[in-house]
Amino acid sequence: MQSSNQKIQAVATDSKDIALKISNIIGKLEFADENDKEFSLSSYVYYLLKAAENSDQKLRADIENNIVKLGVKTVPYLIDALMTIKGTARGLAAMAIIRIGFSSVEILENTAEKTPGFAWMSEYIVNEILGTQIPVGSGNVTAIAG
Repeated sequence: MQSSNQKIQAVATDSKDIALKISNIIGKLEFADENDKEFSLSSYVYYLLKAAENSDQKLRADIENNIVKLGVKTVPYLIDALMTIKGTARGLAAMAIIRIGFSSVEILENTAEKTPGFAWMSEYIVNEILGTQIPVGSGNVTAIAG
């Protein structure tokens, strides 16, 4: 059993590893110099999505996980990205919103009302969120007899 100090140390180490990975990602992008610029959350999300375009699967998964950990505050930036980017990064942005879950629904619906061209995408993502959020024990899951 881990002590509190060991758990805190493990979290600190994980945080340092994540920060190092993200620093390396941002440092490799030609248009960003992390030493000369204070990054806003918007810039941070866009830089991560840009880095995901040319990353291997493991790094893309790390990027997605980090965005999801930031939570609902990233959703407006992810929605913006959905309307402007293509390819792998677009899929990653959509999946991150889906994983963030119910707290994204209202933002998606409000954006769809203001931006009719986004309505179909919003509807798709909302349906994915609602479809993946079935409560355990709700009676909606049937056992497969074997």
